[in-house]
Amino acid sequence: LKHIFLYAAFCYFFFLARKYCFKKGKLSLWTFLLLAGATIGIFALSFLPFILSGQLAAVFKRMFPFQRGLLHYYWAGNAWALYTLLDKVLKFLLAPNLPSSNQSALGITRETVFDFLPNISPGIATFFTLLALVPMVLKIWKLPKRSYFCYYLSYSILCSFFFGYHVHEKAFLMCVVAYASQYMNSRISCYINLLMRISCALSVFPLMIRFNESPIKYCLFILDVLAYYWTAFPENEEDRKKLGIISFSGILLGVGLGLVYPFNVIFLKNRFPFLQEMLFSVVCALLNLAIFISM
Repeated sequence: LKHIFLYAAFCYFFFLARKYCFKKGKLSLWTFLLLAGATIGIFALSFLPFILSGQLAAVFKRMFPFQRGLLHYYWAGNAWALYTLLDKVLKFLLAPNLPSSNQSALGITRETVFDFLPNISPGIATFFTLLALVPMVLKIWKLPKRSYFCYYLSYSILCSFFFGYHVHEKAFLMCVVAYASQYMNSRISCYINLLMRISCALSVFPLMIRFNESPIKYCLFILDVLAYYWTAFPENEEDRKKLGIISFSGILLGVGLGLVYPFNVIFLKNRFPFLQEMLFSVVCALLNLAIFISM
């Protein structure tokens, strides 16, 4: 049981409900009961051992660690990374000499308290997640086509990742995998898929911290971007130029972010140990924001 797949649950629920439980605009009660029974049965079998052992509360506490705060020690590239950066910028501009309550840039996992902006509770994060999912639900209800399912699935995962509470950067991999089959459907899908690949690769770079890993990860990243550029087939030369600009910009961005760490160590005497991770998070958050708007 991996609770991260709840990111996809919204899509599956509404798609299956619309596609199989509504026939000619009317609810098919028998189909609905079969679908509900299968869903409830799977959950019951999964949690039954924990219910019998009296550990259900501990399981849910472990699955939803709200006490660990809004952000992981390495920020995921989502809306809350940009929100946290904005709070730090306001603190620097308006009250640079006062002690800060926002310790999220120190690589510490705990409750996130902001200096100027309102604090974000799990309820607020859930509200924005559900609000972002509304367009998907409306689109599914209007066009419950199987050919669109992977698009709906990737959007559902992206919303949960982008506005979720205490999400991990690795969760974005699910969105990339779900969208992979859509990249040849249209020009915009081709661009979105490339942005996803770049953002996904950059988001996990700080997890590979050994120096001898750097040449491997950057070479693989560059090869992947170039391979996508040469194997994707936009409709005309102008589209191919745009794809080339995105590819070249992504490579320069990745290499530039990789140089932040030696610059910090050599010239800044490592005064900002979390600087590189923070920049990776913010850049990935901006890329993911562009993806979210485009979808």
